[in-house]
Amino acid sequence: MQNNLAKARVVSRALEQSGWFTCLSQIHHPKSSPGSASDDTAEYYAEGLPVVSFRFSDQFKKDYPGIKQAWIQLQLRGIGWIVPNYPLPPNCEDTEILRVVVRESLSGDLARKLIADIFQV
Repeated sequence: MQNNLAKARVVSRALEQSGWFTCLSQIHHPKSSPGSASDDTAEYYAEGLPVVSFRFSDQFKKDYPGIKQAWIQLQLRGIGWIVPNYPLPPNCEDTEILRVVVRESLSGDLARKLIADIFQV
């Protein structure tokens, strides 16, 4: 599980650092008071599951208003990735999110390929 969380944090950071996406999942953010834990341990980060929930950043939506987030899902499916895009529940249904579940079968190389494929599409 620790390995899956570490890979999910890598994916989250890469997506946010691109400027194109905002992560709603918080597993890559340090706890408010990390104490003595180092940044390579799970105790340093916010608790959560190895799931990366993300959406287009506000700046991306402003710069490219004609691009639909659902297209990311469709194009990724075309190259073999299953990254669902769906609206949030009532009272938040105007927000759509994409979601990646990191499992043990996602190696470090595959995680880097996923990131590159998301950026490419």
